[in-house]
Amino acid sequence: MVKKTVDEQLDEQLKKELIQESKEKNKISYKASFPNLVDLVENENHELEYLIFDPTSKSVSVSPSVIIDDRTYQPPPKNLLPHNLLFPRKEEVLHYIFERKNSKIEKSVSNSIKKDGIGDDGDDKTINKNVIFYWDVELYDQIIEYYHGRAELPEEGLYDVMTVWAFHTYCMERADFSPIIYFLGLPEKGKSRMLKSMIYIARRGLRKISLTDAQVLRDCTHIDATLALDMMNLWEKIEKAGSEDVFLNRPERGIDVSRVNRPEKGAFQDTDYYTVFGPTIFATNETIHEILDTRAIPIIMVNSKKEFTLKVQPEDALPIKEKLTAWRASTMGDMWPDVGRIAKSRLGDITQPLYQVLMNINPAREEAFKKMVHEIEKRRLAEKVDSTSGQIILALLYCQDQIESGCIKGQLIANKYNEGNLNSKYNTQSRTILNKLRSMGLETRTLHGGSMGVVWNEDRINSLKIEFGIDIEIPKTEKQQPELYYTK
Repeated sequence: MVKKTVDEQLDEQLKKELIQESKEKNKISYKASFPNLVDLVENENHELEYLIFDPTSKSVSVSPSVIIDDRTYQPPPKNLLPHNLLFPRKEEVLHYIFERKNSKIEKSVSNSIKKDGIGDDGDDKTINKNVIFYWDVELYDQIIEYYHGRAELPEEGLYDVMTVWAFHTYCMERADFSPIIYFLGLPEKGKSRMLKSMIYIARRGLRKISLTDAQVLRDCTHIDATLALDMMNLWEKIEKAGSEDVFLNRPERGIDVSRVNRPEKGAFQDTDYYTVFGPTIFATNETIHEILDTRAIPIIMVNSKKEFTLKVQPEDALPIKEKLTAWRASTMGDMWPDVGRIAKSRLGDITQPLYQVLMNINPAREEAFKKMVHEIEKRRLAEKVDSTSGQIILALLYCQDQIESGCIKGQLIANKYNEGNLNSKYNTQSRTILNKLRSMGLETRTLHGGSMGVVWNEDRINSLKIEFGIDIEIPKTEKQQPELYYTK
């Protein structure tokens, strides 16, 4: 046997690598998302193609494939995608792009509006306004009419919020937050009808009635889907699937979740990271996790006063989906002015991208939209008062007359809290109460004799009253007998 030289071995290895590299380059891979992709569109042969935006010419083109980093990609075949995922038709989208381009303009780009939202610095500012197309306003009105014909929301202003949300799903690149739309109620209140009406016009809307962690991660990363979860005991099923981190982090850009998929590979090669940011709808009969609730717009569905004869069919929503896709293609190169937040705290974060969309398509609906957001804000404050944290703050306030040397004993607060919590079988311990108060920024101390108490911090407590919407004044009288305390 002739022994190969080192050079011959290297040449052979190099040839193998070149052959493998050539195979990889020529291999057709599937891809459904990449920069400047408007969407996948269906051609006359019912096959998917890429509708691509060119930022240089600000035009769109259709292609059956694309080359990225020397590799050729094609849209995935429809049989490899969820069967209930509906794609816009190519010819219709191109027609609507042309139609919008030639529609009338309502305002010129030189016009300006006063931004009276809650900015980071709190100051009012003036910003330039993009042009407003009558075509966009007509589409906005068409979506509201579409919703009205299929489901009834408890308040008229919510139709504006749901309509802006539909546009929002088509411009996610511009957003850092996306509110979860959360329908809650008893059976036969219209939750599923409204959810289906919304998801059928949303970009890559995908309704799910069952849940597995692996499939949800693929829907988020491979399909870039708008997810609609329609199921009983929703949060319980999310926990059972092990997908809590997916949905807790889905409303905010920039947070990935990880899964150890190949433990045998060792450090770094065993883990995959998934980007899960995207629009979401829930419809369920039970409340969701309290942290997730702060990132949602909750809507309590009630008995409808109307009888709906129209079925909620995806085919009926297709023309609106195609118009929204055309709107996305037409606006991808536009510079949108920033807008301020119109609510405080997390609600201000999650509604800001919706407000920005509204001011660029139909600013005439600004007051109606703001009014609805402020109503949601009021409800949140009322709910916070009734929460565990809110009731603990109330118990603390009702113990103001028990202040000794600047502190209130934890047991006194616990007693007052348990008096008002008659539905519970068990009393809450003072240590649990104090830990909760400490998590809210109040200082706890060990008092003389070993008991624990909380330091009365007027500024911090007033801040908590504002945060939780507590509007009561209780006279404070401090006991005269001093009690020594020691810092824990």
